[in-house]
Amino acid sequence: MDGIVGTCVHLLTAGHETTTNFLAKAVLALRAHPEILAELRATPEVTPPAVEELMRYDPPVQAVTRWAYEDAHLGGYDVPRGSRVVALLGSANRDPARFPDPDVPDVHRAADRHLGFGLGIHYCLGATLARAEAEIGLRTLLDEIPGLGRGRHRVEYADDLVFHGPTRLVLDLSDLP
Repeated sequence: MDGIVGTCVHLLTAGHETTTNFLAKAVLALRAHPEILAELRATPEVTPPAVEELMRYDPPVQAVTRWAYEDAHLGGYDVPRGSRVVALLGSANRDPARFPDPDVPDVHRAADRHLGFGLGIHYCLGATLARAEAEIGLRTLLDEIPGLGRGRHRVEYADDLVFHGPTRLVLDLSDLP
């Protein structure tokens, strides 16, 4: 029973935390790249690929811990069976061998095979729901907050490497026309 309760709490927390962090980080990325914000406003059909690219660009889950199930040699290092391995997903999503010009968001990039939802047997159980929430949330922000890309903002980040995102994002739109 404890395992079931633990799994339910994990799914609830992971789903809420990641969607919240994704949307806040997407707003920050769009504010830093007003040309992408303008394109998304003008062409709503770009929203699904934009969600994929923004997930690649700055995913809400930056790191995961795994254990090596067999001896391996990785990146010039020996990894003995049973070793704890920390995979930095955010870093992998910026690999220039996989994503040309990786530090620049490009909503027209084929962002397939990014690690924002994990991969393989560890692929996110809620990825389909997360994509829907991200698309609906992003569209709502774009459609309902005309000044989203303007004004001042204040952001405070959580001190958390795994679930990385703002604990608080305040947009000051009071001086906008």
